[in-house]
Amino acid sequence: MLLLRCTDSLSGVGKGYTCVVDTRSLRHIASASQMNNLVAVGIPARNLNAVAFYEVLNGLGIPRAAVKKNADWTRG
Repeated sequence: MLLLRCTDSLSGVGKGYTCVVDTRSLRHIASASQMNNLVAVGIPARNLNAVAFYEVLNGLGIPRAAVKKNADWTRG
């Protein structure tokens, strides 16, 4: 599990999109307190540009279409 923050602007969600990802799952993190709590329990956080952000998603089997505000995407 990783906590990703995109430092570039992404289509449809803007700059600073933050989410938790795992193999074939993505959940949007909407508040700083959620992010801080996840870091506190040991989930590694990474700041990435748009290219690297989408490369990580691709590697985990997550489509670009999953990147939305309030996303809670899982492929079973």
